[in-house]
Amino acid sequence: MLRRLAASIDERFLFIAFTVMVLLIVSRGTASMTGAAPHYIAVTDSLLVDLDVVLDNQYEPEGDYIFYPGRTVSGAAHVRVAADGTLLPGYGIGLSLLMIPAYAGGKILSATLPDAFFELVRWDRPRLVRDLASAFMALLYAAAAVMTLRVVRLLGDGAGGDYGPLAVVIAFATPPMLSMSLLVYPEIPVALLTMWFAYRVLSGSGPIPASAVLAVIPWFGLRYLPITLVGAAWLIWGSRREDRNRWQALIVPAGSLLGLAMVGLWIYGSVVPLTNFDRGLSLSSNHWVPAALGLLLDPDFGLLVIAPFWGVAVAGLTRTRRHDSRYLSFAVAVFATTFAAAAATPIWWGGLSPSARLLVPTLPLLVPLLGAGMWVLANGWRRLIVFASVGWALLLAVVLVIEPVSLWTDPVRGHGLMSPRFARGWIDAAPADTEEPVAEALLPEPRLVMAAYNGATARVRTLLAEGDDINAIDGNGRTALMLAAARGNTGMVSTLLEAAADVNVQDRDGWTAIMYAARAGEIRSVRRLSDTDANLQSRLGWTPLTLAALGGYTAVARSLVRAGADVNARSHAGLTALVRAAQNDDVEMIEYLLVAGSEPETLADGRTALQWAERLGRTRAAEILRAVSEPAGR
Repeated sequence: MLRRLAASIDERFLFIAFTVMVLLIVSRGTASMTGAAPHYIAVTDSLLVDLDVVLDNQYEPEGDYIFYPGRTVSGAAHVRVAADGTLLPGYGIGLSLLMIPAYAGGKILSATLPDAFFELVRWDRPRLVRDLASAFMALLYAAAAVMTLRVVRLLGDGAGGDYGPLAVVIAFATPPMLSMSLLVYPEIPVALLTMWFAYRVLSGSGPIPASAVLAVIPWFGLRYLPITLVGAAWLIWGSRREDRNRWQALIVPAGSLLGLAMVGLWIYGSVVPLTNFDRGLSLSSNHWVPAALGLLLDPDFGLLVIAPFWGVAVAGLTRTRRHDSRYLSFAVAVFATTFAAAAATPIWWGGLSPSARLLVPTLPLLVPLLGAGMWVLANGWRRLIVFASVGWALLLAVVLVIEPVSLWTDPVRGHGLMSPRFARGWIDAAPADTEEPVAEALLPEPRLVMAAYNGATARVRTLLAEGDDINAIDGNGRTALMLAAARGNTGMVSTLLEAAADVNVQDRDGWTAIMYAARAGEIRSVRRLSDTDANLQSRLGWTPLTLAALGGYTAVARSLVRAGADVNARSHAGLTALVRAAQNDDVEMIEYLLVAGSEPETLADGRTALQWAERLGRTRAAEILRAVSEPAGR
């Protein structure tokens, strides 16, 4: 019955249904401007207001950047710092360009509505713009679902017939696709463009050439370049169209790449402007092999753990190949190259991120294979495999709708969708701590904490005047000061410190405000919190300095050492800041820590920093540490 119902789904109904579903998640108050999201919007703000990509004024402490007034990212991973100290975008500018209409509309609306409206609905201007940006992403998500449905129907029996539309619904109603649905990240726009390109090639009709759609994709980030290259090859050699223009398939994407190179030369002084996301790639077998396994099987980040039904797509390979071998070759090649690139970078497991994020842009290409696999396994006991795997993913989808913050996984603090107490990844780049955080029931969120979370400084002052406890904690034990420090809202931090907030309060995991600021690379917040005991340890033994080393924030490390941080402090698993820097191949951090007195022979899980660097294929780190260790060996 579900199969027949899905097969009869109208595209408009599908678009409305997925849009409403994602907006429901937005209404739950998820932190949709976490991680790199506000930085993408900062570039949008610069393009719209300043007509440039210089971000200095967006991150001035006294600036009026609409999301986080007073935010600073100096030394953080989200920007590139030019030789003259200018802050430049750390990522591709395609998403920022795409967000201009939604951001402009949000700013106009927030400036137009009276204060009485926001008081009535208990909203604020920054949150209005933030939620409208998320709503725009919801529309793109729904459009990607519709485009995938069109591709499935063009393939027909190659996508399992009536099972194809059902596969579309399952894929987009569950994580990891659902996890990215409202986030201001490039994955969903790239997924939409990829499926639009596939539809254009398969249908052979439409006002916009398939090559033009393909040419836009690299502007969202160089890590999507394989999609363009494989797609161009499909256009040239694999298209079913007899009237295909091979020259167009070459010239249009090549022209786009040339334009991207020129923009890179203009902004960064390099025709190959590798973004911060593209750095730190490692093809060492010690990294790549376990990383590839982790992308599929890690407790929090693994695709087949949170959505095991994608394994059913393997059963559909033969059926899809019989009906359209060209599409199958394209889909498998794009997924394989994207998978390989994802496994080569540590970002998928090394920081705050939704599960299987890096695979999302290409998963819709596998939906026809998923439908074909469901057709193959439709009879007998094998259907139980499909029912069980889909049921598990739908259960996790319910968790996301009820508690959207669950979509974020942090391997350092042990929080995530699947294993909130043991998320640690399959890669041994960081020794696994064994002590588990205390599992306690969530507490009601104090209004002061929520006001600080939303960056409402005036509201915080009002609540303090009314006598609210400045050290009140939320369900995770976090105070208003911790959240302000994590977001780099230096104005809020100053307000709370002036009101005598306790800087040494620790949350359920033992984190202090300065730890939050150090982990986020927020140098100005770290400086304002310099009266904190810089050597306090979390429940797992992390110090502010080791957290700064984890993120690669050398400026933060310098400030912490000046405040008295012990450069040789060890976590419960023996991890030091130097070992963490060696695992990251962070040359700048290593050089500073050695000058500051770090001991290179300290063992972490039985290995020195040099041995960790050699094991993980971190050649630059190993070279520096070897030069320090060899004289000692003699």
